[in-house]
Amino acid sequence: MARLQILELPSGINDERPPFALIVDQATEATAKALDIVGQSTASLIQARTVLVFDETVEIPANDTSAYVRESGEWSTMDELRAVVQEEIAKAQAELVDTLNMQARP
Repeated sequence: MARLQILELPSGINDERPPFALIVDQATEATAKALDIVGQSTASLIQARTVLVFDETVEIPANDTSAYVRESGEWSTMDELRAVVQEEIAKAQAELVDTLNMQARP
């Protein structure tokens, strides 16, 4: 099944919003042909600079999710990842509150 990814491009002087390219990878031959025919029309409709289509997997470094890999392997579910992230946020908030309380003491 084809994947859609966004590649944010450097902004130019006249850009009202950040420019981007739509990347479609793991595309079947039929998908690639269809997007080749309507690619630039699709790009203008979604205000992308271009639509790039690949049959193989394309890894975009900006979309890298390897930071969410734990020592024993990938997270088993998004719920597990979400719980760990929420726990880390709670710890950071507690540390911030402690720091602010210590600074507020005379």
